[in-house]
Amino acid sequence: MKTKLLLHSVMVSGLLLSACRSPEISSVLPEVTEPEAWLTPVSTEEKLAAKELAVWWTQFDDEMLTQLVQRCLDENLNLKNAAARVEEALGLRGISAGEQVPQVNAAGGIFETQLSELEAGVPDYNYTGYSVGFDASWELDLWGRIRKSVDAADANVQASIEDLRGVRALIAAEAVSGYITLRELQLRQVLAIENIVRQQETLDLTRGRFDAGLVPKLDVNQAMQNLASTEASLPILRQMEMETLRALEILAGYVPGQLQAELSKADDVPVVAQAKLASIPANVLRRRPDIRALEQRLYAAALRVGVAQADLYPRISLSGAFAWQADDAGNLFDSNSISSSWGPSIFIPIFQGGRLRSQVDVAESRALQAELTYKQQVLEALGEVEDALFAYQQENERLAKLREGVVAGEATVVQVRSLYENGLVTFLNVLDAERNLAALQDSAAASLGQSSRNLVSVYRVLGGGWDAPEFDAPVKAVVQERVDVSENEAILTVMDIVDGVITFNVSSYLQYTRIEEGSAPLSSQLVVDVAKVQDAESAKVMGAVMPGERIRLAWTEVKVTEEDDSFVEAVVYDAELLSSPSP
Repeated sequence: MKTKLLLHSVMVSGLLLSACRSPEISSVLPEVTEPEAWLTPVSTEEKLAAKELAVWWTQFDDEMLTQLVQRCLDENLNLKNAAARVEEALGLRGISAGEQVPQVNAAGGIFETQLSELEAGVPDYNYTGYSVGFDASWELDLWGRIRKSVDAADANVQASIEDLRGVRALIAAEAVSGYITLRELQLRQVLAIENIVRQQETLDLTRGRFDAGLVPKLDVNQAMQNLASTEASLPILRQMEMETLRALEILAGYVPGQLQAELSKADDVPVVAQAKLASIPANVLRRRPDIRALEQRLYAAALRVGVAQADLYPRISLSGAFAWQADDAGNLFDSNSISSSWGPSIFIPIFQGGRLRSQVDVAESRALQAELTYKQQVLEALGEVEDALFAYQQENERLAKLREGVVAGEATVVQVRSLYENGLVTFLNVLDAERNLAALQDSAAASLGQSSRNLVSVYRVLGGGWDAPEFDAPVKAVVQERVDVSENEAILTVMDIVDGVITFNVSSYLQYTRIEEGSAPLSSQLVVDVAKVQDAESAKVMGAVMPGERIRLAWTEVKVTEEDDSFVEAVVYDAELLSSPSP
């Protein structure tokens, strides 16, 4: 929660500062030619609103993925570090802004003075003095030196906020890519195990034919070789899975092992059925935090040229002092103890050895560097979008062909095994078919993951994710273990109904069957939440009952275990109203 408050505070501070910033930034930004459309065709249906682009990962429709991204955005240490840099920039801005107002200082002291005989005219002359007062000074910002310094500091604050947004976008993209890779590796293991089972069956078949004298020992050895090769791929996939899982834990600010229980079970590779892509290149320039940060840094560099130029001109300040001074503490605040002075002062840089002119040259050079960096980054951003769109398109085409190959490969394996069993083909045909199928399945699984990762890259280079809303702390997924322990049927009387929760008294049991150990003893009372009754007819009957009515219920007693807690739940699947309430 503290991290979220910090991120929120620095974002708000940046918005307030940007609202006060001079609109002259547009005058220092260089013109960049933007294409009217992407080279890679994007259909008109594939347009994504800014609101959707902010949380693009929800397009994958994977609740666990969404929760993981939320955790990373809440707990990632690099994000906290970026937020701290914003606080630093705000502090530096405060230092610059302090020069805009008068500087007031107070001072006081007690001093012992001893004068020489020549100075005082008498030997051993000394006295004790007391002084209390204050002084003030204020530089008149005639040439805009201070104002431009503050504006440059404002731009630096905004740039640091854009850096923070960039870190947010990067963390979201890395979390989604890592999760996709994890699911891809798990799928490849599942497919490898299926191929191991298939190849083990082939080995058993070959051994049987060898024992019958139908095939040579060579066939058995080749089958064993093929099986061992496939089995050898599993440890590598498991290692890659664990490395990916550890990287996700670090990204979420967790110690190794904290996501093991939640993510170790294989699940589908996240895919987007119909990817929605933005089709206006200008959106990249407006949305990408890295571009926006460079805009602010270019603006700040241009302002610092004005600061350096202002140092070439005289500085005029107003200053004054007011104090009480006396040689006796009792007389310190008398009217005749007052001393004061005030007036303007001027500082004129007459000869500085070329230092001030060199400062202007340095500032202009840095502004030029900032401009060239900005132009280069804009070109690279446009190129990144084109590359990402094209890569996504091409990988989808590759995936489609691989899937066709898998379908054909599966049919080939079935056919060639049948032919081999009948002695119509050699074992080499079986080996080739099984190897090709395993390779095609693994390549298709890898391509499926790569296609989704390429889509992640598209969303990232389009600037998605930096303005994602602050999420509440994600609710930890609760793993439930449900065990049916008994079947029940009884006649019951409705005793009480509160907010859809009905309390019954059991009049008599019609049936009781123990399924598992741990079943509770026969109870004289039953509590059921009608909203949780899944059988529609039973829910309708129970929703209309009144206190005092008799009803027949059939239910399964289920023992539910959640971590260290366990309770018994009644799952009603049949209900029949028997009588109206007694008068």
